[in-house]
Amino acid sequence: MNRVGFSWSWEWGKVKAGTVSPDYSKYSLGGTTLRGGAVELTPGPFNLAFSGGKAQQAVSPSTSRGFRQASFERWLYAARVGVGQGERSHFHLIGTLGRDVESSLDEFGSARPSENLTVTPDIGISMFDGRLRVETEATLSAFTRDTRTREVSVGVPVPEVLFTPRVGSRVDYAGLSQLEVDLEAFQLDAAYERVQPGFRSLGLSRVRSDQEIIRLNPQLQLLDGKLAVGVDLKRTRNNLLGQRAVQERQRQIGGNVRARLSRRVTISGSYRRVSSRQKPTSESSLSQSLGRRFTSQVASVSPTVTLRSGSVTHSISLSGNYQSLNVRSQTLSGGAARALTGARLSSGNLTTTTSYSLSFPSGLSLSLSGNYLRSGARRLVTKSYGGTLSAGYAFLDRKLQVNLSGGWSANRTRPTGQSQTASQPRATGPVGSRERRSRQLRLNGTASYRLPFGDTIRMKGRILSNRVRRGRGRSFREGQLTVRFSHNF
Repeated sequence: MNRVGFSWSWEWGKVKAGTVSPDYSKYSLGGTTLRGGAVELTPGPFNLAFSGGKAQQAVSPSTSRGFRQASFERWLYAARVGVGQGERSHFHLIGTLGRDVESSLDEFGSARPSENLTVTPDIGISMFDGRLRVETEATLSAFTRDTRTREVSVGVPVPEVLFTPRVGSRVDYAGLSQLEVDLEAFQLDAAYERVQPGFRSLGLSRVRSDQEIIRLNPQLQLLDGKLAVGVDLKRTRNNLLGQRAVQERQRQIGGNVRARLSRRVTISGSYRRVSSRQKPTSESSLSQSLGRRFTSQVASVSPTVTLRSGSVTHSISLSGNYQSLNVRSQTLSGGAARALTGARLSSGNLTTTTSYSLSFPSGLSLSLSGNYLRSGARRLVTKSYGGTLSAGYAFLDRKLQVNLSGGWSANRTRPTGQSQTASQPRATGPVGSRERRSRQLRLNGTASYRLPFGDTIRMKGRILSNRVRRGRGRSFREGQLTVRFSHNF
């Protein structure tokens, strides 16, 4: 997509026009690109923001291969009023209005014109010079999936210019509460999120409804910052209203350690375990066959050595990563008897990376890296390896920065002819009986030039070539070029 933007800012205000991406709150407006404008004013303690524009182009229905779905032209408007700034104590009231233009399509196909109104109070309290912060936001969303349905009366006066209740309209909410503690040697981030089933907001690029998340992340700094230890705890569940046939619960336990052994040597490591269980809500055999258990474990270690020889800096780093996945499921078998039998699937991935970089005071930098990956699953083994060479240099008193990189990689997938259980037949067909080999060549380049009066022009290009040497697949070549120009008035 082509993007053109204009921005103008002063001490207590900012104006943007063209392609804008306003971000007001997590569940009202964020991640959506508008072709329009945005204004933000912060006179004194007040905070005022307004934005609006076209969020979606009209796409007519088509029978062409690969066509997914028609869509209406969509316009979105948003406003935020309140006192205080986001990182300090504040109270903001946020509203968004999104509406599809029904007349933008002559033929609808399966598309339905939608309408959405959200209201979000956002409250934040900051104490002890920002060392303790508490923030809560809740988004109430009224959503109509099809504005062609009949209007209904809800007993609450709602201006038609904002929202029209119809058959099929629904009201849901999503909220977030967060606690942050920032001390000299201890940090804590705790949060609770809840998104009701069916929650929709046209101001979001995507949202996953029907979920509850509890997160706890303490961090500890020891030995004058030479040792850092962190813990990551998270629990997620869905089926909040008991409407699903299967409820999923997920637990995540992780930790990371970073130690600076000397001025030259640093080592870091991490471990994360994610367990997920899909539990049927009914005791019938058919429902029980939907049960699943997933367990994923990831462990990594990465030492880094930094050496200085005069004004030249050498950096050598190694990293190793191992990931395992185990899946247990219940399946129906036995014909009319429909007995439940267990099935297991496991896989393991090993990834190693080595890199060396060299930096000169003149602005020249060189780096060389290599990687190897081995992945083993039932009846299939995949191996991949490659290397990348990069160089960068700053010209014209560092006004022009140029970076080039080239890489090569190869992949190989072959069947092992082994199955994990006696009841599982040997794989046949293209995947199980044939070896696949492919090779990739890639070239990337970036250039940034600082023009007079603060202007900047940036260019980025890439070329990728994929060649299938054996087995099924498609060889291709592709290229991309991006040019960006910015001017400060």
